[in-house]
Amino acid sequence: MRDREGVYEMPTPPTIVERITELGFTPERGNRPRRCRAIVFSPNGTKIIGIQRIKPDRDPYITFPGGGLDEKDNTPLEGLYRELDEELEIAPDEVTFNGAVLKYEDEYFYIGWAKDEFKDLHMSSSSPELTESSYSGTYSPDWFEIKNLHTLNCLPEEISEIIVNSA
Repeated sequence: MRDREGVYEMPTPPTIVERITELGFTPERGNRPRRCRAIVFSPNGTKIIGIQRIKPDRDPYITFPGGGLDEKDNTPLEGLYRELDEELEIAPDEVTFNGAVLKYEDEYFYIGWAKDEFKDLHMSSSSPELTESSYSGTYSPDWFEIKNLHTLNCLPEEISEIIVNSA
């Protein structure tokens, strides 16, 4: 975002981002998890971007955007930006990450916030989830109220609990 003089200003993170960042860590250079996911907060910090999954023979659940790293990804964060673009057509300049992550098993959850609350969240037509036959069920990205996460089966529960308790 540029001010009147054309100087770039970093958007101020919502307060919840600061609280969760205190629980996270900054990964050491060279550490490479198997998967990366994004915890993207709305500008006012009351919602997160999630993808509702409905699969055969399983209760519906919410998951965070992201996925596996490719060999061509130079860093985990670069891989996460690729995943956000691939899955949801979110460009790197639309989301700010502060470098802190939460770790769950072999995944990093990067903490960030959107510059705007995108009105048209949708799966990219080129997303592997929609183009590859090995994926089943439906994928519905949306903004989800943090205060409702505990009733929405947001996975992993441990990460969802951190978010709800930090709100």
